[in-house]
Amino acid sequence: MTVRIQQNELSVESKRQLLRALVDEHSHLLQDIAPDLAAAWLRDHALAGLGALCLRERVPSISAELDLDYYLILGENSVHDLLFKRALAALNSAEITPLLLKGISLIHGVYDDIASRTMSDIDLWIPRRQMPLAVEQLVGAGFTQNIEKESRPAALQTLSDGEIQIVAAEYPRNLIELQFAPVSGWWQKRTATIDFATMWQDSILDNIDGYPVRRLSAEDSIIQLAVHNVAQHQVSLYALRAFVDTAYIVCGSPIDWQKLVTKAQKWRVATVVWLHLNLTASILDLSGVESALAQLRPPHWQQRLLAKFISPELVLDTVNLEKGIPHFLFLLSLPDRLRDSSRLFFRALWPEKSWLNARYGAPRRWHHLWQIIRHQKI
Repeated sequence: MTVRIQQNELSVESKRQLLRALVDEHSHLLQDIAPDLAAAWLRDHALAGLGALCLRERVPSISAELDLDYYLILGENSVHDLLFKRALAALNSAEITPLLLKGISLIHGVYDDIASRTMSDIDLWIPRRQMPLAVEQLVGAGFTQNIEKESRPAALQTLSDGEIQIVAAEYPRNLIELQFAPVSGWWQKRTATIDFATMWQDSILDNIDGYPVRRLSAEDSIIQLAVHNVAQHQVSLYALRAFVDTAYIVCGSPIDWQKLVTKAQKWRVATVVWLHLNLTASILDLSGVESALAQLRPPHWQQRLLAKFISPELVLDTVNLEKGIPHFLFLLSLPDRLRDSSRLFFRALWPEKSWLNARYGAPRRWHHLWQIIRHQKI
């Protein structure tokens, strides 16, 4: 059921040791790891900047291989940060306080060095009622709204709690994504009951350069990372970076584990959070999460099912579950309740009328089924 990317590189144990060295300065690191292979592997998993910093004193031969990467990431993230602060000023002038998500939140609240965490874009959660004004403010500040993709029209993005993409003319590759919610997509819409209002209420008010911002609580940050990594990206796209992010949050913030467990169970994402935390703990030797894992753990039959798709070894071996039949079967195995898996399966083939109208502009059910057959993608 699992598709692997073929690689001729480090052993699984060497990869595990490298990752642990990024989160624990006292961890044992194998000294016979080839520096060029170690650097290439960290680079492939968007961990080059953090590797350059964490290994500078302990394994300078690997860090030296990553010095250029560090400065490239520093430059790229500095541009991201410049655009973020320009956008923040524009939003603040209209009394809009964004909630920072993912990379931009981590480099301003978790990591010490701006080059520690790569970013492909800037994610800002804007309350739905303020979204039109936010777009207007940013356009007035010199940004432009990105042209929508045919497969992701604006109506479908709004319906799925997706995003509106904003760019600056002089930096077209540096996206600002205005998010309708901290997690998006049809898996969570059809199987989970994440309370976004509670997430916002529990968020922390902070400020950057004198401008007010919000960031998720530590507990909600872990839940958001888990859903994003497991349900949205099937533990495939930069999954190891997500585990490292989680470890830094756990080690750097007091976590109310009972509150996290209660929320995950109530919001029907317990299995997803368990899988994410279990992989993090297994790969990075993260302690302190045992009680939460025991309470979140799904039934044995579901654990065995999930193990057919994902395991620490498969993740370290760069598993790819983002395409094909394994992708959909994995998503079906994640919901906390069987009836939610059934709903997900049914709605993938026979979507809601609102989904069809948003995607195709009309309730074209047979066209949708033909697209699945034609492209072999659900």
